[in-house]
Amino acid sequence: MENNNYLFQFIKGNKQICPACGRKSFAAMVNVQTGEMTQFGKCDHLNSCGYKLIPTGEDVMAWRKQQSNLTCTKSAVSHLETPSKEVYSVPVEVANKIYQSCKDGGKDGGKNNLLTYFEEVARKLGVKVEEVECMLRQAWKEMRVTFSFNGSNKVIYWQQAIDGRIATGKVMRYDQEGHRIKYVNSPVGWVHSDDSFGCKIDPDKQQLRQCLFNEHLLAQYPAADVFVVESEKTAIILWIYLKMESRTRQFVILSTGGAGNFKLGMFEPILRALKGRNITTIPDHGMFDKWAQEAKQISTAADKLGIKANWFMVDVRNVRKKFNLSDKQIESLHKGFDIADVLVMH
Repeated sequence: MENNNYLFQFIKGNKQICPACGRKSFAAMVNVQTGEMTQFGKCDHLNSCGYKLIPTGEDVMAWRKQQSNLTCTKSAVSHLETPSKEVYSVPVEVANKIYQSCKDGGKDGGKNNLLTYFEEVARKLGVKVEEVECMLRQAWKEMRVTFSFNGSNKVIYWQQAIDGRIATGKVMRYDQEGHRIKYVNSPVGWVHSDDSFGCKIDPDKQQLRQCLFNEHLLAQYPAADVFVVESEKTAIILWIYLKMESRTRQFVILSTGGAGNFKLGMFEPILRALKGRNITTIPDHGMFDKWAQEAKQISTAADKLGIKANWFMVDVRNVRKKFNLSDKQIESLHKGFDIADVLVMH
């Protein structure tokens, strides 16, 4: 029997519209012998959607029966072969130009919904009014966040790798309550694929190699404790909270940018930078077991390389005890709530 893991495979970057949630987050599987897209695959939004359709042995047999005379053609093979390509990066001068153009909008008194939201969160977490602006300015500088003040309410979370390469920028928009709204026709936009930024990737010559948000800070703080969360917004709120607990403590808060990105492939480039550190992973509600499995794979890979680190898993449901939140308060939170929701509520 043909192995379905061979006949149907995921192809990196092959995102389609999810048939369940309607977002462009469906990782479709390709028939490796024909190069054709199939209905099989899974949605990246594991917690809020979770749709998946994985082929079985029966699916393979059915396809074989219909294509009994099919042979693997040269075109099908070439479809799977990835020629050596240059790793894409955003030129520094382009990133600076984007930052400056976004910043200039603030000179005319322009506002940004998410920035206003973070100011409110900072005050709620105990930051003195006169210190809010200074603290947040430090956060944006460290974490490479750009806000647009031209009315579009865009926010760019730059992905800068540990070697300094700017992998891309994740572009999002938010309403006045800090909730995500659509960017053009998709929940998320990207600097590498949006013509308006002037640095679009050339797929024929370049390959995209993303990294974790805040990854560059591992080099800046080589001995600091590390926290891992899912969303970039959550990373910033946790940063504010930890700074309020101790202004002198050094730490790095990594964001995977998606539940499915907490995996060995995203951590392999930074394993050596994690040596000797305390790493606290705080998955969103409902993702604890999945992330615990992935954390075990990551730590096992590190052990094989002789890289020892202290891994801790925190169940966000148990964090409420620290803040004396009631069951009723926790139940009022949305499905898939995270540590930021708990911090803001307390």
